Amino acid sequence: MAKPDRGVAIVSFGLMGLVLVGCLFGRSEESVRSEFEAYVKGASSCTAASECAIAGAGCPLGCFAAVRADRVADVEAKARELVSEYERGGKGCAYDCASPGSLRCVEGHCTANDASGVMSSGGAAGASGAGGAGGGG
Repeated sequence: MAKPDRGVAIVSFGLMGLVLVGCLFGRSEESVRSEFEAYVKGASSCTAASECAIAGAGCPLGCFAAVRADRVADVEAKARELVSEYERGGKGCAYDCASPGSLRCVEGHCTANDASGVMSSGGAAGASGAGGAGGGG
């Protein structure tokens, strides 16, 4: 009887170890960006530009995201959660952000142009110019 219990204990310790490693080192930039882009896509559906608003994001997710006005608070909360997961373990980055331009509804999704003319369509708009991802980990 002791042997099956020992196997369960080994598997349990292994799983706890994976969770601990994830907590100590944080998530990758690619992982949090991918999750945020999918989240924003689900929050950006529109039929008119008047339904759209800007949600702040933060490095490494982009400066802002064009989403439906009724989804700004939850998108910003998701961004804070993902940035925190990314920064866990000492990672960090900074952006110099341009102001978002006019909002539009294009092909059923909120979009915005940043000052350089880069359009975000149902996703996060990146940084303009200096900054970028980097940092310690």
